[in-house]
Amino acid sequence: MCQASRRETRYDASPRYNDARIADPRGLAIDQRKELLFLNSGSDRVLALDRHGRVVRDTGPIPQLNPGGGTFGPDGRYYIGLRTARTIMALSATLDGAGEHVLPPGIVPFPRGFAFSGGGALFLSSGIGPNGEGDNTIVALFRRPRGLRFGPDGTLYCVARDEVIAFDFASGRCLGAVVRYPRLNGQAIAVFP
Repeated sequence: MCQASRRETRYDASPRYNDARIADPRGLAIDQRKELLFLNSGSDRVLALDRHGRVVRDTGPIPQLNPGGGTFGPDGRYYIGLRTARTIMALSATLDGAGEHVLPPGIVPFPRGFAFSGGGALFLSSGIGPNGEGDNTIVALFRRPRGLRFGPDGTLYCVARDEVIAFDFASGRCLGAVVRYPRLNGQAIAVFP
């Protein structure tokens, strides 16, 4: 039963429905309209449940999906961490059609989670796996990165959509946007000493 108040909505995914498609749930996200609960199932599929816990959308089995966490991106698509492929896939919110890898397979050794910033940057964490693989890092990926250039002080600059991002190359620390310019779609960058 759905219990709603002005401040929160609760979903009831009680076992009385006994839907075999819901197995080993690994990621949950509420759609942008706050009507459906998206669930990554260990049975290599993604499901959308209504407020009563009934499956209303189903990708069907996706071979070797092995999903991790999931969230909605700024473009309205549903993003899923792929544990075996070590990357991220995007699906339409309707869950029809094929998914699209948004990063190359194996982008990190042991993906543990990901998130989007308010500005659309994608952050992907990599932990240490059971066999010792991994590197305990967070990778920052930006929209449409283009040119890269080192400044005279060793700072790495990257042109991205709408901004130029700086990194302290020695530590790997992101210094943030040093230039923000709406509709910037640069191809290269040059730094004057």
